[in-house]
Amino acid sequence: MNPRALIAVKAAITVIAFILVGYRVNLTKVSQTLSGFPTGWIPAIVGLLALGLIVSTLKWKVVLDTLGQTVSVARLAGLFWVGLFFNTFLPGRTGGDIFRALGLPKSASSRSRAVTSVIIDRGMNLVALVLIASVATFLDDRLPHSVVSAVRLFAGGVLLTAVVGFRLRRRLLDALPERATAKLYPLLGASWGLRDLV
Repeated sequence: MNPRALIAVKAAITVIAFILVGYRVNLTKVSQTLSGFPTGWIPAIVGLLALGLIVSTLKWKVVLDTLGQTVSVARLAGLFWVGLFFNTFLPGRTGGDIFRALGLPKSASSRSRAVTSVIIDRGMNLVALVLIASVATFLDDRLPHSVVSAVRLFAGGVLLTAVVGFRLRRRLLDALPERATAKLYPLLGASWGLRDLV
């Protein structure tokens, strides 16, 4: 499906979901709950959110620079923030990523780098999330044992996969079809230590 058509379908699903929720939820109670929220915390919340978005934008720029594609921070910030909007209000977590990739320069090589940068950025976020969750299991002894075991097992699996995958990166890429490796080597060579094959 065309990416733009996919976003349109997700938007329609979101609208329908909001309508259904509106019929099933007591909006008066929701309004009362919101009115009791301590508004003094709003500036701090907005500030932390903005700081997180700035750091995420800079992280994405570092990934793109490593892949050999130079884009201004202002341009990336705009794409990242609009992408966050799509991820927040559309079903799933891919609408914003698709927008980010489509919003970068449109040449074939640049588009490949854009898609690769989004995938790497997502992978880095997953690793960070796993690490944070793992640390949390050691800090809070109130967590159920089943949750602690599941988080630590998943974290160990992610770490093992990352280490083995990086160690065997050359063999893994060589196992792919020649057409795929011809595109991946130039993209990943600088960051994966494959410069001799670029």
